[in-house]
Amino acid sequence: MTKLSILASVFAVLMSASSCYAATTQDAFQMGLSCMAADNQGQAIKFFSEALVKNPRHIKALLQRSQAYALTNQFPKAISDCDAVLTMDPKNAEAYFQRGLYLGFGNASGTQIFALISARPDLQKAARLTSDRQRKAEISELLRYHNTETAGQVHRLAALPQ
Repeated sequence: MTKLSILASVFAVLMSASSCYAATTQDAFQMGLSCMAADNQGQAIKFFSEALVKNPRHIKALLQRSQAYALTNQFPKAISDCDAVLTMDPKNAEAYFQRGLYLGFGNASGTQIFALISARPDLQKAARLTSDRQRKAEISELLRYHNTETAGQVHRLAALPQ
């Protein structure tokens, strides 16, 4: 092989490797968002983790990674990322909302798809902290659903023969 072909091969390897590596925190974050949009949560987790290595206080990367973890049913890791956000920003409504959802889904049993009892405190706190009307409506709907389901269960239990 000539020197030129060796250099071309090395350059090709370096270029292909650079497509999997982000130079800056923002690059890694954006690549993670792109992976989420492409429904590739595993790769998104890697890019958000890379952004967090570069900047451990990148709250948006933590929240996005928590979503990717949740979408891959890794609820303890998703909750841990929300906890990290709340350590840095105790009034972060989105972290409370996400953690409430992940607690609800993570603690659900086979008979229920969402355990609101464990999610309720975080969802209520998120509702108090958020200024986003859409998010408030979503939380209200979740809490209303829980109240309806709870009332229905009490009614069904009361109707059972003693």
